[in-house]
Amino acid sequence: MNQFTARVLSLLIASLFVIAQANANLIVNGGFEQNDIKNNSWAWFYSTDVAGWEGSNIEIWDNFQKFEAYEGRQYAELNAHGKNTGAFSIFQTFNTIAGFNYDLSFAYGARRSLAEQFEVSLLAGNNSFYQKLVDDHTIKNWSEFNYQFTAQGSQTTVMFTSLNTGNYGNFIDDVVVTASKLPNAPRLTQVPEPNTIFLLAIALFAIVRFKK
Repeated sequence: MNQFTARVLSLLIASLFVIAQANANLIVNGGFEQNDIKNNSWAWFYSTDVAGWEGSNIEIWDNFQKFEAYEGRQYAELNAHGKNTGAFSIFQTFNTIAGFNYDLSFAYGARRSLAEQFEVSLLAGNNSFYQKLVDDHTIKNWSEFNYQFTAQGSQTTVMFTSLNTGNYGNFIDDVVVTASKLPNAPRLTQVPEPNTIFLLAIALFAIVRFKK
């Protein structure tokens, strides 16, 4: 494979990767639906047993106590059941492209008190580049959080950390990260059209075939 062929191949792979990111939720199990909970009940899990997530224990509710999920049937309580040293904190790391813009959204609510609060953070490696205190939610009522960010590296971590002691409070549901579609964030929206990708693929095939 010569240098030109390698460049065409790299462009094709990069373009396909960008297109895939532009149309997909980068968060795995953002609605906490993959651990099937009996209707109108709850269960807690080690984070290693909940797809996509890491950190403290995770308590998952299925429309429990007549509080329905924001999306689907299930949601998480950040202050989970079980012994925990320090603050309850769950996080997930996903692939990004440095310098590209993304949208983060999720639903949140309080369980028992208007004083419940948590922090949402975005990290590149071990370095936090965004932190937001969330304390404007009401009891058993969903609010929406939306934020646009620029990725600082090839991987980004979103983290939720409870700022309340004990294991009551802070519901989270429908965590979504997508390539930004806002007008002031054009990077991932300006990807090659599918027809362009198709022509690149044909050109690459022809080049490789000719070189054999």
